[in-house]
Amino acid sequence: MEAYRITAALLVKLGERSLAWLAADRAMSAATGDRILVACAAVQLGQALPASTRARPVMLAAAYQAAPPDLDAGTPQELSLCGALLLQAATMAARSGDERATAELLDEAADMAGDTRQAVTRHQKIIGYDGWRCLPVERRAAHLIEVARAYLHAEAPGAAARVLL
Repeated sequence: MEAYRITAALLVKLGERSLAWLAADRAMSAATGDRILVACAAVQLGQALPASTRARPVMLAAAYQAAPPDLDAGTPQELSLCGALLLQAATMAARSGDERATAELLDEAADMAGDTRQAVTRHQKIIGYDGWRCLPVERRAAHLIEVARAYLHAEAPGAAARVLL
């Protein structure tokens, strides 16, 4: 299952979305029976088919399957996967011009988000590690954008601007 997911991620990066879709589909088939692994594979499917209206129901089904029954008792992995899938579904809805669904899905994803202070504290630890600079630039950039959002959510626009700079 993991080999299919890695293959799908690599193929997306190489621009081979048709083959990435196939690998992601195989990952989902291999993960059948484990809701978390299915959700992980669905993330890859969403990346392979970002503009597909047919992929949105798959993203939503996987998100709701991965979601914990009680958000307050959910593990970080469950909340992160569910949130990521909801964001992918929101992006797909936005691309298809469905403003209402986009707003609803973004609100749902926001409900999955963790404690803002905790996110900022984790960020400060992460950038202190030696491995931080070894991450690909696009990963660091994505992380910093998310941290800026956390600062904005915490009503600290100055800190958000510093993170982006």
